[in-house]
Amino acid sequence: MDQLNILIISWIIEWSLGTFRMLMRPFYAFDLAGTISYFKFSPDIKMGDLLTILTIIITLSTILYSLKKERALRRKEQADKVRTAGAKTIAKLDRWRELSLGMFQNFQPSFVEASKKLLQDTNPAYPEATRDFLWKELNESMINTLNNILKENIETTYVDLYGYYPQIRPKLTKLISYLKKEEEFMFKEFLEITQADIEFFTNMKREDLGTAELGNRLRRHTRDVNGIYEERINNLINPMADLLFKLISKSDIELTESRNLIEDIIKINPKLKILPELDRSAYKGVLVKAKTDGLKKSEGKSVPAGIAFPGNGNE
Repeated sequence: MDQLNILIISWIIEWSLGTFRMLMRPFYAFDLAGTISYFKFSPDIKMGDLLTILTIIITLSTILYSLKKERALRRKEQADKVRTAGAKTIAKLDRWRELSLGMFQNFQPSFVEASKKLLQDTNPAYPEATRDFLWKELNESMINTLNNILKENIETTYVDLYGYYPQIRPKLTKLISYLKKEEEFMFKEFLEITQADIEFFTNMKREDLGTAELGNRLRRHTRDVNGIYEERINNLINPMADLLFKLISKSDIELTESRNLIEDIIKINPKLKILPELDRSAYKGVLVKAKTDGLKKSEGKSVPAGIAFPGNGNE
């Protein structure tokens, strides 16, 4: 309720009370015990005067009700804006997760082509051409994924929340930074894993290889990386999504009048403020597996022990 409305209502109340006191001239009679024995109004009061007072009371009540309704409507509109901004942010975070995880599916055609490339590689001692081809394809797929995420304008969606809850800005900024770094860590390790998969076939005769052998290794270890990466980005996104969901589930009054609502929600749910540490070593296990998986035997074919992996310290 703004100051103008308050002044108008105050004036109406003061004027009504003054009129009431002027018109109502009571005459009290007391008995010997000091109690009121009867009460009568002044004969000067006319029916029109009573109707005037009644009209004023009804008008005042109508104004008060209208102001209360208007205030509730404004509060609901503002609360709905917060809910819309929060829901959009949740949807965009889910979209980030969908696009980022989708890159693993986009890698699959490159694995097929890399398997064919390996059979045509002219350097059996070290299939460098196959590795270069695959890395080129994977990097292009990664760039496409990043461009798709950029087109979604994910990082600008949650700006609408800043006007209502400025304290959420550093939390969302840190989350986006963590997601980018996690994606970067994963992809660097993934390239090393694919190199280990290709190096597994070093010094092997091409005529002894099936067309799908490299592709099968790549797909097997890609599933491992995909599983780890999905778990880690879920651990990043889910707490923020839960925080925003709890926020938009609050009442209109809580959303519009509680400026520390974010911190209050976190106090009640401490796990919502925990972000896992960035740890590139999370993918090291898959790299070790790629270097040792089937070292003695691959797809039923004998492989000499002590295969060298150029560039990794095992020469």
